[in-house]
Amino acid sequence: MYKRGIVRIVEASVAALIVMGFLFINFNQARIQPEANLGERANDILEEVAENITLRGAVLNENPEPIENLVALRLPSTYSFEVKICDVESVCGKSTFTEGDIYSRERVISSNLNSPAFKPKKLKIFIW
Repeated sequence: MYKRGIVRIVEASVAALIVMGFLFINFNQARIQPEANLGERANDILEEVAENITLRGAVLNENPEPIENLVALRLPSTYSFEVKICDVESVCGKSTFTEGDIYSRERVISSNLNSPAFKPKKLKIFIW
């Protein structure tokens, strides 16, 4: 006599679990995509610096201010960042310890081969 009611309750519970599982999976995938996007943004910024003669000169003169301004324009204000310019042979590290996920990309910026002084520099961006 009560078998139909129990079957409907079980069916409704299974349907609710399926919907909740689907929402949970989609929510987790939506959270992962922006973080993966930070590495791509850093690569895009480094590519822009490499193509711009003025910004290349700033890197070679070890003047990080124009690059910091560019990064501030390209990243949402919710993220923090640090720009480091150092010699190619040296290991560029972040100046202070920061807990959490930190994304970093680097690129070697060199002068034109026609220039008398060939002193390439490494530009590294940390985003957290």
